[in-house]
Amino acid sequence: MKKKVLFVILFILLVIFIIILKENRVLLKFLTGSARIAGKPIVDVKVYVDGKLNNKIKVFHIDKYWNNSKADYYVLYGDLTYARVFLVDRARNLVADPVSSSKDDYDIILGYLFQSDSGALFVPLDDGVKGPGFDANLVIKENEITFDLPTLEKTRIINVKLVFDKTIKK
Repeated sequence: MKKKVLFVILFILLVIFIIILKENRVLLKFLTGSARIAGKPIVDVKVYVDGKLNNKIKVFHIDKYWNNSKADYYVLYGDLTYARVFLVDRARNLVADPVSSSKDDYDIILGYLFQSDSGALFVPLDDGVKGPGFDANLVIKENEITFDLPTLEKTRIINVKLVFDKTIKK
């Protein structure tokens, strides 16, 4: 009898685990080593979109690339324009699209951002060959980052401003 109960419990746990992995495929990538936990959102930053405060956009800081070399970029996660993920790389002074920004490559689970290895690759917006060839007008100040994003409507541009409570570390 105890073996049957144990088997049923293990079976139920396995089904729950499979359902969780099906709904959060980036977790499967994490378990296989092709995704990482990028961290929790930065709490001391306000995001303004076209001059209006937007609390739905989450900002994360990444300090290492996948090859463990030093990085200094922010991931903006939320519905901004045609993509829900954009990167602002302070070290390279550019705004970029990830190569892949689907739920398989970027997802927030239990408050943590998971980032896949392919999601960590990005194309600068100003790249006219692989990217949209768009000048983001990136300006980085002591506690503020401003830039523009293209939209699917060619005549419309979105202005984004990140305002940090403290001076941004260099």
